[in-house]
Amino acid sequence: MKSPTKEVNFAYETATTSLTTVVGDLLSLSSGLLILATNAPTRIVGICAQAVTSAAAGAKLAYTPIDQDYEFLMGSDSALTQAAVGQYTKLTGSTGAMQVAQGSLNASPAGLQVVITKIDPLNEGDNTKCLVKFVDVTNTKI
Repeated sequence: MKSPTKEVNFAYETATTSLTTVVGDLLSLSSGLLILATNAPTRIVGICAQAVTSAAAGAKLAYTPIDQDYEFLMGSDSALTQAAVGQYTKLTGSTGAMQVAQGSLNASPAGLQVVITKIDPLNEGDNTKCLVKFVDVTNTKI
């Protein structure tokens, strides 16, 4: 993966102890440590680039930093209609199975993590796949 606006493909941050991830999981920060993004309104810092089973204390985790210009192909927990394009929603699921929460579609971004930009972007006739942009991200550069 290559971020359209970040100068680096990968960054490394310390993961929370015992974190388990697969490539493609969405990550957030908590107390300065990487954690899995949850369906709660958390800011997304990046996309996991390294599978880890129960990270040791102080372990660094590779991830692709993201920002609001980054589009990501995701699945949805149920079928989407074209009316979902432009709608904001949150994430659902856990490691290896993070999806867009179709039941949380909203016209306002307050407390939500992604906006849907296209349904069935690969023209496969699968309306459970969509492109999203992240609307609530964390800038890790100071």
